[in-house]
Amino acid sequence: SRFLDELHALADTLRWHGALNSLSMVLLKYSGPGVPDLYQGTELFDDSLVDPDNRRPVDFVRRHVLLEELRALASCGDAQALRAQVNQWAQQPTDGRAKLWSTWRLLELRRAQPALLRDGSYEPLRVRGARASHVIAYLRRHQGACMVVLVVRLTATLQQSAGKASATKSSPLAPVLTGEDAWLDTWIALPQALRGLELTDLVAGQTHGTEDGRLRLADVFAHFAGAVLLHAPEGLAAS
Repeated sequence: SRFLDELHALADTLRWHGALNSLSMVLLKYSGPGVPDLYQGTELFDDSLVDPDNRRPVDFVRRHVLLEELRALASCGDAQALRAQVNQWAQQPTDGRAKLWSTWRLLELRRAQPALLRDGSYEPLRVRGARASHVIAYLRRHQGACMVVLVVRLTATLQQSAGKASATKSSPLAPVLTGEDAWLDTWIALPQALRGLELTDLVAGQTHGTEDGRLRLADVFAHFAGAVLLHAPEGLAAS
């Protein structure tokens, strides 16, 4: 019936944006102050309700297999292949690999940089440009190490602002989440102390310069809608 068709279409749209929101929550809770709240079994995309629906058995075998795939990718030494794979995962957020990848990379960071995550500052960053309302941006720094976190928000209205959507069912919003069309002139203003540093994105693997004190989101979000940009003294880099 027409009603069921419309209901299924709405459910698909909500599920898609829910998955994107889940990715943003991963970046926020694993990079912000305090201890992150992680439920076993939610390392992949999960559309169950909260207690008691999330008390089902966890498929640890599947998670182990997927994690080994991610480790192999991270250690392959091919930066271009890594970015392409991360971008592919980002086009299908309900698949779960993008969430598992982000979770693993940030947990590795927390293990490699405990002082930065435990004692680091928590400073808001100014966002300017046409899509400024769609980004949460903050800086954490401690004893020479620093981390710039950029998180996408309000993805449904971001699609409306960009004025286009994909014709494919499997990836209805991907064209408006990354690149120039999505982010136009939007940029992040960095403190003077960060100018001249190189920041490496733990999610997409890209390195960005900061000579002019700005980060263009069209560049930072070229492959993945979200970023954790790290600069650390020698010997403190995350794996």
